Amino acid sequence: MAVTVIQTDSKTNKLLIEFAKKMGLSAKSFSDEDFLFGKILKTEKTGKNVSRETIMKKLNSK
Repeated sequence: MAVTVIQTDSKTNKLLIEFAKKMGLSAKSFSDEDFLFGKILKTEKTGKNVSRETIMKKLNSK
C-alpha cells in the first residue's frame, strides 16, 4: 500500500476525492488540526496505558 498526501484548498480537495473514488481508490480528507493532533500524540507517546476516565478528566479540565 502507498499513501500520497496532497495539500489543497477545500474545493480542489472535494474534486480530488470524487476523482479518486471514480478510479476505485479510497480517499480521505484530513485537516491541519488532524495532522497537528497526530504529531502531538507521537511526541507525547509513553507506551503506558491510560484509562478513558483519566483522559476525559484531563480534557474537561482545560
